[in-house]
Amino acid sequence: MTIIGYTAVTIGAFALRGWVFMQLWLWFVVETFDLPRLNFGEAMGLSLVAAFLTYQISTASDGKKYGEHIVTSIAWSLLALAFGFLWKQFA
Repeated sequence: MTIIGYTAVTIGAFALRGWVFMQLWLWFVVETFDLPRLNFGEAMGLSLVAAFLTYQISTASDGKKYGEHIVTSIAWSLLALAFGFLWKQFA
């Protein structure tokens, strides 16, 4: 798979996550707490915040070295920030 393919899959996965978050919010939070509905942009933003706050480095012996975990953590943080920034610009 090329870099364009990986990029497309990643963007699709983030979009799916936002849509799922929006639906779950509608089904459970709006009904339970009588809060307003979220639009897709708001759901994407909250989904990215939740993913950023709950990301954990695996401590299992999965063959990765500690440095690789650090690089993965930094890369995930920058990726979440970049997607959040881009989404905020166009939402």
